[in-house]
Amino acid sequence: DGKHIASASDDRTVKIWDAETKLGVCSVKGHSDWVHCVAYSPDGKRIASASQDNTVKIWDAKTKQEVCSLKGHSECATCVAYSPNGKRIASTSTDKTIKIWDAVTMESMGTLGRHSHWVNCVAWSPDGEMVASSSDDKYIRMWSRSEEHKGTLWGHTRDNPKCKCDARGYYMINRKCPVSGHSGRVTCVAYSADGTHIASSSCDRTVKIWDTQTKQEVCTLRGHTGIVYNVEWSPDGELIASASHDETVRLWSKSGEHKGTLKG
Repeated sequence: DGKHIASASDDRTVKIWDAETKLGVCSVKGHSDWVHCVAYSPDGKRIASASQDNTVKIWDAKTKQEVCSLKGHSECATCVAYSPNGKRIASTSTDKTIKIWDAVTMESMGTLGRHSHWVNCVAWSPDGEMVASSSDDKYIRMWSRSEEHKGTLWGHTRDNPKCKCDARGYYMINRKCPVSGHSGRVTCVAYSADGTHIASSSCDRTVKIWDTQTKQEVCTLRGHTGIVYNVEWSPDGELIASASHDETVRLWSKSGEHKGTLKG
């Protein structure tokens, strides 16, 4: 309903805030380690939290009581997201996997393959048919909800046969390399409102826009001077916001034009 905001913290709590007064409402305790991510269900009745204690916990948004703990990841749970219809939950982990859970029965529905390194973020397509995941392996992978791998948005790594870089660390050395993907770990991924594009952020200090049909990069948004940790689309799909370690939030058009900078 837009009246509350949930936040995650290294103090092991989920904090609820009043969106109008900007005041804290309460702290929800239950995790035994850092909480990395929180997400409201589409109907606002539940809150999911992903933690370094390897679990995803589900909370009643009204009573603030724990409903259940989803256990299946063998390492830190890094991100959690509800499907658009609220029937499924996706979670990612440093165990290199993406897991899907039934949001009603709270049972595991399977694992969507593996990345070759930590998985940092997961996002559902607007129709709920696809899931995109981003990883420290510099790739973005796309999956169907039936666990079928649907494509990879490649980065600069030794695993990519098209990569011609001599040094494949955080930043591309060989500027003649034909690969146009990220050269650093991919921190966040988000679908546009119509599902035709994906935005991704990275340690290479860029935001990239991808075509979900062709799996090709559309453009690269440059301007941040630090790691870009988060990226999100506006509800109408016309703007993109990116948050960086350089203490700014930059606004971009979907065509890649810089529209403004918010400084902290």
